Amino acid sequence: MGYNPKKSLLRFLLVVVGVLAIAFLTIYFLFRIDMQRRFEQQLRDRAELASGMITYQRFPTRPPSFVDRENPLSLTYGYQENLSVYDLQGNRVYALNPSPAELSPNRINQIRLYREYRFSHDRYEALGVLWSNETGGQYIIVAEAIPDHGNLANLLVILMVVFVCLVAMILAGGWFFAERTLSSVTELSSQLKELAPTDLGRRLSMDHQRKELDGLVQTFNGLLDRIQDAFRVQKLFLANMAHEMRNPLQGIMSDVQRITRMDDDPDGRKERLALVLADLRELNDVADKLMIMARQESDQSVILFQPFRIDELIWQTRAALIKSHPEYQVRFEIASLPKEETGMVMHGNELLIKTALINLMENGCKFSPDHQVHLVLEFQEDGRALVKISDHGPGIPEWERQQIFKPFYRSESTAHIKGSGIGLALVEGIMTLHHVQLSIQDHPGGGTTFQLVFPQP
Repeated sequence: MGYNPKKSLLRFLLVVVGVLAIAFLTIYFLFRIDMQRRFEQQLRDRAELASGMITYQRFPTRPPSFVDRENPLSLTYGYQENLSVYDLQGNRVYALNPSPAELSPNRINQIRLYREYRFSHDRYEALGVLWSNETGGQYIIVAEAIPDHGNLANLLVILMVVFVCLVAMILAGGWFFAERTLSSVTELSSQLKELAPTDLGRRLSMDHQRKELDGLVQTFNGLLDRIQDAFRVQKLFLANMAHEMRNPLQGIMSDVQRITRMDDDPDGRKERLALVLADLRELNDVADKLMIMARQESDQSVILFQPFRIDELIWQTRAALIKSHPEYQVRFEIASLPKEETGMVMHGNELLIKTALINLMENGCKFSPDHQVHLVLEFQEDGRALVKISDHGPGIPEWERQQIFKPFYRSESTAHIKGSGIGLALVEGIMTLHHVQLSIQDHPGGGTTFQLVFPQP
C-alpha cells in the first residue's frame, strides 16, 4: 500500500475542523449563557427598583383601566419592557406600560411558591418576585422585557466567517506541506531502492532547504552505518575464522599424516600427538569464546547473576590459567581489605567474570617477554572493588585502545603471536553486562595495566 497524502490530509483536516467547531461552539454557548445571566440580572434589578418605589413612594397604583384593549397588537408590540405589580389575588394594581394579557392564577401561584420565578410571557422573558412591605403586605412584582438577540446573532456570523476562513487556510497550508513532505519521501524512497548490498558505503542525502525529514535521514544513515559495520564484522569474522582454523587444521592434518608413517618411532608419535592435542585445544578455545560471545549478545536475560567472593574467584582463575599454561606466572596481591568481610562479595555471573579475568591474564602473559603478570586487588572507601592486571608487554598506543576491543582485531605489532582476536572483545562485553568500568593505562617504561572497577554489591 502506498502513501496517500489526500487521505492523511483529510484526516488531519477533520481533526482540526472538529477542534475548531468545538472551540467556537463553546465560545458561542458561553456568550449566550452570559447574556442570559446579564438579562436575568437586569430583570431582577428592575424588580428591586419597583420594590423600592412601593416602600418609599407609596406608589400611586395605575389601574389597568387605562389600557387600550381595542388594539391588542399595538399593546403587545409597542414597548420592549414592562414592570407590573399584582396583589395576591392576581389583580394587577400597577403597570409601567400597558399589557394585553395578565398573569394566569397558575403563574401567580408558582411565583408565590418559589418566591422568585423565571418564565416566558408572550414574546417577553419575565421574572416574578414575591415582595413583602414593612406593614406585612405582600405583592407580586413582574419585570419583563424582550431580549435583544442581535449581539448573539452577530457573534454567530463572525464565528462562522472566521471558522470558514481558518478551515480554508489550514486546508491550503496542509496541502502545501503535504505535497512538500510527499516529494521528500518519494526522493528518499527512490534513493533507498537504489541501495545494493555491494554498495553499503552509500548514504541518503537531502536538500538542505528541505529539513522536514532530516531526522529520518539521519536515522536511516545511522542504520546503514550499523548494517555496514555488521557486514564488515561478518567478513572479518569469516576471514579470521578461516585463518585461525586453517593453521591448526593444517597442523593436525600434517601431524596425522606423519603419525601414520611412524610405525617404529613411539616417541615421535607421542610428540606429534601432543602437537595435535595442542591444536585441538586451540580450536576448542576459539569455539568456546565464540559460544560465550554469542550467548551474551543474543539474550542477556537468561544469564544468571549470583553472589560470589571476588578474591576466591581470582585464586581459582589463576590456578586454571597456570594449569593450562605452566610457563605463565601470575603474582596476586591484595593491597587493601574491605571494612567488612561481606565487602568481598560481588554480584554477577561467576563463569563470565572468570572468563574475562582469564583472558586478561592470558593476554598479559602471552605478550610479556617474561610471561608474567601482576594482579592487584584493592577495596576503596565507598565499597567498590578495584582489580589491576599489569604486564610487561610492548604497550598499547592511544589510537589503538578502542580498536583492540573490536572482534577479531589484531594489532600489527603482535600479529606474529598466536591469537584469535576474540578475547578482549569478549572481555568488554562481559564487563559492560556487569556494569564494570574498564580502562587501560600504559607505563613509561613499557607494559600495560587493565583496570576493572566493580560496582558496590
